[in-house]
Amino acid sequence: MRARSRLVALATVIAIGGLLAAVARASWASQAVAGPLTVSAGTVSPASGLAAARNCVRFKHDWVNLTWTATPSAFADGYEIFRATGAGASVSIATVSGRGTVTYTDKTVAFSTSYSYTVQASYQGWRSIASNAAPITTPNNRCR
Repeated sequence: MRARSRLVALATVIAIGGLLAAVARASWASQAVAGPLTVSAGTVSPASGLAAARNCVRFKHDWVNLTWTATPSAFADGYEIFRATGAGASVSIATVSGRGTVTYTDKTVAFSTSYSYTVQASYQGWRSIASNAAPITTPNNRCR
């Protein structure tokens, strides 16, 4: 029996050694799937000069036109637009493609409401820090 126990122990050591050798020879790759990631300003520079302007048609609609200066990061591939209502948290409302795209019209605003917008430059799912905030209050349905 004792010889058999030693053989089992030796077989176990050999098996573990073979497994460790296989692990050492293996090539590993990792891929993380996640939402947008924020990187430092040194990686993707933010857009600047964000401004918001009203576009009101009496009794019909109230839109907010946003304009900004493009990020200096030549590799940026677009922008993500964020909106906060009153003192609420900012939420993403849209993305636009192209570093040179520097306008967006928010057609989902309500009359007589305060909003604050920011823009973040993006590159393959990574985002810059936020631009300056652009606050605006939409008029009533008579555009006043």
